[in-house]
Amino acid sequence: MAIEIDLEVLDFRFKYRDTLMWPFIRNALFLKAIYEMFGLANSNEFSNKAYRLIPSYLFFTLNSNPFTKNLNGKNDILFFSSGVVNVKHGHKYINRLYDHFALEYPRKSLIIEDSFRMQYFRPRFFPNVKSLDYISIASLIKSRLKKTVNTDKENIDRFINLIKSRFLYKFKNDVWKGLTLVLEKISVKLPFLYEYYSRLFEIIEPKIMFLEDGSYGSMSYVLKWAVEKGIVTGEFQHGITSLNHPAYNYSQEILGSAYKDYLPQYYLTFGKYWSSAINTSSKDVIIGNPYIIEYVKSLTEKSKINTKRRILFISGGTVYSFIKKLAVGLRKTLPVSEFDIAIRPYPGEIGLVKERYGNLEQDNISLDFGNLYDSLSSYDIIVGVEFSTVLFEAMLFKKKIFVFDGPLFFYNTKDPIFNTFKDAQELSIKIFDRVDNSYDVNYYWDPSPCLNYRNFINTTIGKF
Repeated sequence: MAIEIDLEVLDFRFKYRDTLMWPFIRNALFLKAIYEMFGLANSNEFSNKAYRLIPSYLFFTLNSNPFTKNLNGKNDILFFSSGVVNVKHGHKYINRLYDHFALEYPRKSLIIEDSFRMQYFRPRFFPNVKSLDYISIASLIKSRLKKTVNTDKENIDRFINLIKSRFLYKFKNDVWKGLTLVLEKISVKLPFLYEYYSRLFEIIEPKIMFLEDGSYGSMSYVLKWAVEKGIVTGEFQHGITSLNHPAYNYSQEILGSAYKDYLPQYYLTFGKYWSSAINTSSKDVIIGNPYIIEYVKSLTEKSKINTKRRILFISGGTVYSFIKKLAVGLRKTLPVSEFDIAIRPYPGEIGLVKERYGNLEQDNISLDFGNLYDSLSSYDIIVGVEFSTVLFEAMLFKKKIFVFDGPLFFYNTKDPIFNTFKDAQELSIKIFDRVDNSYDVNYYWDPSPCLNYRNFINTTIGKF
């Protein structure tokens, strides 16, 4: 992150509302370098099959657009969420990150959510949900009729050339062309995005707004515009954070600059451990995750029908070939009569499971697609390669957890949190060891998330 030290990257702004360019490509640029250095695959792949959903997708997008009549009129608490975090809950879908918080103040809360692969999950457990895609599509259509402002185009070219000359990792030219295109598209969309979000804030009149991926920068303009209108901004932890996650770690020079206006004012973490793994201008507040806490509380002791021990490999989508190789290697060392082995693909891989994982049945390995927490509850041993939240979630289910002793995990932490192994043979041996299986789970997952959330709301925007 040496490129940020002299702050010259902050000299480049779009003409519209003097908006910084750097937030829009910062995280993507650093992540691209990390992915290339480690030879990682894209963890989110889009399948063309999604286009078959266009008729129903357009209907829901229009019918639930955020400017239609709101279920409870104005809402003090506004959540911007992704659609991928919805899971089946009985006959309805629940947003596992935000619904419990929204239900603390059901008449004061609104969730505006994008689709997942052009699909909306209905009916919903928390009913006051609108479509974010409407704003994205409407802004895109309007921007197609407009060209990049000449001054912006010149600034973008100068900006990319500056980064290209100073960035320590050297990319191929198509990467720089891609980043240039991103900035050119933003240049023409900004006025329309401002129009829609300003109107939205006027209609809803929120006192506080939570933006998923707020620290990533791609929607940083929403945070800045919200603060300009007197709205408190925050981001709930929704996945892994670490000392080398670019979205949550900034140079001290950046944190003392205008860049902080493009970051959430608050970052609400799962527990104390995660608060120690960030370096950002956002004030960290320990909240917790009510969905997993409530799920674990609801578990009842079940008689074990399957006499086999069950092993689940967790894929983060970036090294699927290596995970497949490890699972096949382990399968060769453990008797089929005593062990079941499965791989759980990353949600973003679902459209390309066949291409990535092929026919594993011939190796007596299955694929797991069920509710994540149902799976963590039913397997005995959890295995990971990447630094994944799922490994920490498995703590709450009191599972044996093993992590491959490699750079993908220890690039993100120096703490020996889990039991490690160097190859399938060593993992096979350690599975039979009486390894320590206890963790201070409250250090990673605060046990009182809803109480913490109510206290946070009361101290930031007042009691209802």
